[in-house]
Amino acid sequence: MKPRMRLLKCLAILGSMSISSTVWAAPKGDLWVSKHTPMPSKRVGFSTSAANGKIYAIGGTDWDDEPRRGVVLRTVEEYDPLTNQWKRREGMRSGRSFLAATAANGRIYATGGSVQLFWDRKHVEEYNPATDTWERKADMLAARSEHFANTVHGRIYVIGEAADGAVEEYDPAADRWEVKSALPERRGSFATSVVDGKIYVIGGARWNPMRILATVEVYDPAADTWETRADMPTPRFNLFANAVNGIIYAIGGFSDAGRALPTVEAYNPETDTWETMAEMPEGRSGFSSSVVNERIYVFAGFNEFRRTVLIYTPPSRPPRSVDALGKAATTWGRVKTGR
Repeated sequence: MKPRMRLLKCLAILGSMSISSTVWAAPKGDLWVSKHTPMPSKRVGFSTSAANGKIYAIGGTDWDDEPRRGVVLRTVEEYDPLTNQWKRREGMRSGRSFLAATAANGRIYATGGSVQLFWDRKHVEEYNPATDTWERKADMLAARSEHFANTVHGRIYVIGEAADGAVEEYDPAADRWEVKSALPERRGSFATSVVDGKIYVIGGARWNPMRILATVEVYDPAADTWETRADMPTPRFNLFANAVNGIIYAIGGFSDAGRALPTVEAYNPETDTWETMAEMPEGRSGFSSSVVNERIYVFAGFNEFRRTVLIYTPPSRPPRSVDALGKAATTWGRVKTGR
């Protein structure tokens, strides 16, 4: 049984929380803000990517009321962080869920995904935000879903949830895919992020037998090699990770008890150390997030179907290092503001 099946079974018992317009502030300047303007459509299994200062939410599965519940979507919605507004854009040529999107050279590439729970695809489509058009590109070499796509020096790397575990590199100029070294520890439902031309694969789970992981491995595309780094303090899966100013923020996810976590932990690749940061106002997992102007935007999630948007502003300075094995709890102040 694929991990998404386990997650979807949890949806019926995971409630959503009422979110007011609140700012959660930490003494060091960490803060989370909830925004009033929600995503227009209620969906899961979508992917987001930022291009030209806008964020594009792509694909997914409809999670609205019957009779459309469970329909795989072509939907694309554009979010403008400056105006806090959404706009409907041209949909993909083929509907897909649990896909991965990344931007390269001003275009967005939607890779893989599934059309039903077990029907994974090799499809790749390129979106041009300037013309609001999609173009079919060369298929990946392996069908995959629930994977991640990252861009390094203009080339795209897809990692995760392929039958053979392979990593693939895509050259947009040549429209060609090539197999690269596989992820050393086979796992799924992890997060990825890029710092200084290297891709960090964080957390996740192994399913037979089930084990929730704190593992961190870094891929160097230039050398096509992998290296193990310091474990994340909190083991979790279905989290997301974003880099701001060279620091990676691992956000949310499921615990080994199946609880959606509000946890945020920051990783400094230079020192190979982790630090506990301000928590989200509530636990989330299976969401998608993107960075614009040094802020992290968190959209929806498996346990949050009201489509709200959370915005995180990281500290202005790099986090101090801590012992990842003995992470200290952090007490944060909470400040309410009317917006």
